[in-house]
Amino acid sequence: MDDTIAELGITYPVAVDEDKDTWDAYGMRFYPSWAVISPEGELVHRQVGNVATDDAVMLIEQELAKIS
Repeated sequence: MDDTIAELGITYPVAVDEDKDTWDAYGMRFYPSWAVISPEGELVHRQVGNVATDDAVMLIEQELAKIS
């Protein structure tokens, strides 16, 4: 996994949930799915299916604005 991350030039943290602990904790049931989780661990947004990058960035920026 680390080699792939380096090859892709990814510099941000990447979460790996091999045992599905996080998946289960947030009630994820469908693949693909994605979620925005607050620093307190609250599920802020959950969506089944792929997401448009602009939409994801907007939701993440909204959450970051709340904590800065």
